[in-house]
Amino acid sequence: MSNVSDYREYWQSIYRVAYAEGREHWRPELATPPAFAEFMQSDLAPPPGSRVLEAGCGDGLNVLHLAAAGYVVTGVDISAEAIARARGVVADKGFDIEFLCMDLVGDEYALDGKYDLWVDIKTLHCLWEDDDRKKYLARAADALCENGILFLNCALALADVREHFPEVFAALEPAIQAQAGVLDRELAESERQGIRCETLDWYCHELEQAGFAICGARREASIEAGWGAIIIARNTV
Repeated sequence: MSNVSDYREYWQSIYRVAYAEGREHWRPELATPPAFAEFMQSDLAPPPGSRVLEAGCGDGLNVLHLAAAGYVVTGVDISAEAIARARGVVADKGFDIEFLCMDLVGDEYALDGKYDLWVDIKTLHCLWEDDDRKKYLARAADALCENGILFLNCALALADVREHFPEVFAALEPAIQAQAGVLDRELAESERQGIRCETLDWYCHELEQAGFAICGARREASIEAGWGAIIIARNTV
């Protein structure tokens, strides 16, 4: 496995393997989760015509959904493989969607203008180093307009599942349950795999440290759909 802290190479390899296997999309069922669809119907969502940036847009399914709903959308992903597929996905749909292949932690590319909404569906949790997560959230705050909204949906730490969803936790295999004893952030680099899941409180702390005011936060968990943290935050920077 590639080093999970070498974000570009790691996620390039994920998409490369997926497409080599003949898949049209990588995990399309996660592109527009119910929590995001629910948020877009809420009073906190900006109206159609607003500028939206999706960080970690993958192969463009959620970006396409937003454009069809009348938003001016920019899709950003670290994987050139994913961005190429995303451009192909929207090529014949008649939407003018901007796609950028960039590392939102390491690249110095200046994001053009101020966005009303920053969408993060399973992206922050791809970053393992605290400094990288701080840089990413600072980038989001800088890109958002004053009072702009960040929607975050990331994986939830097993410790939170154990505490808040005991029935779900009890149904997990013992090998998975055993992982709840150590938080991902405490793992040695050699033990890191895939994503860094956090507790809801930790995600909220990270956002507040970056200058966001929490508007709403909750946990969700089920055996069928997995477990996640959903946070809606307002930019105060």
